[in-house]
Amino acid sequence: MQNTKRARSTEAKQERLRHIIDASSMVLSHKMLNDFTMADVVESTKLSKPAIYNYFATKEEILLQIYRDELRAWLDGMVSCVTASEVALDKRAFDELFVDSFCAASLLVKLTPQLTSTLEQNVSVGTYCAFKKETAKRMNEFAALLVSTGLCDAVQAQGLALGYMTILVGALQVSAPAPFSDDELHHETVAFLKMMDFKTNCLASLSLLKV
Repeated sequence: MQNTKRARSTEAKQERLRHIIDASSMVLSHKMLNDFTMADVVESTKLSKPAIYNYFATKEEILLQIYRDELRAWLDGMVSCVTASEVALDKRAFDELFVDSFCAASLLVKLTPQLTSTLEQNVSVGTYCAFKKETAKRMNEFAALLVSTGLCDAVQAQGLALGYMTILVGALQVSAPAPFSDDELHHETVAFLKMMDFKTNCLASLSLLKV
């Protein structure tokens, strides 16, 4: 049975918002992005469509919020790992942490390649601006992390942070799975695709960044 009762207090609204995001994240963990629908959200939350639309106007707004949460959790986790490390990380070790921790964030891996082509295309101006503002904040936090590890000084930090993120997204795009099965493709194509391993290419590209 769908819950149509309106959340009225600030606490109740935040709780319902969290419920929608958590339930949607669970659905997304078992579905391809293109198969994710508002009907899935209704079924998983047991809320009515109008109740969900009180918080999110489109499914892209839900997905964008999941991305924001996942990005924040990933970067917070990196900060915790660096802070907890008893030895200073050199660039190679930092790059390994950067890539491995990203790979472990499965929803972030799924959403990042679709950020500009899909997720940002069906949201309000207010949502878009709020998202870009928060992204800039996360980039500043990552730049500060690079400085704290001793990989660069404050002057270089913004450029280096941008380089890391650009390489990450590019490596994801290159390693995207083929929309066909291996037996439908020419063997030369299959051999080429197998060379496009995300971690290998991302680390190789990151090694070229000057610090």
